[in-house]
Amino acid sequence: MRIPILLISFLATCASVYAQTAGNKNYINVELTEPGTLSQALGDRANTIDSLVVEGTINEADFYTMWRAATFGRLSAINLEKANAEDNRVPANAFSYPNECS
Repeated sequence: MRIPILLISFLATCASVYAQTAGNKNYINVELTEPGTLSQALGDRANTIDSLVVEGTINEADFYTMWRAATFGRLSAINLEKANAEDNRVPANAFSYPNECS
């Protein structure tokens, strides 16, 4: 199941990562070959990018990585048009981690 979601508020060995800068905006395109590896793919850039395009299968760990980058970093746009949620399910807490915001 494809998730066509654009959120406003994602490997060294398992993905291809393409980054470009336009003006003062940082854009990254990540192609995951294995779910749960988004954090590794982004590395130190997770909190400095503005926009993210993710391709491949993503899981709960990847949703958490995106949430952290949007909450504690500069991430303001996420394109998951070419991403697939593992087991065709978006985790219940994919967009909210209230215990970490208190």
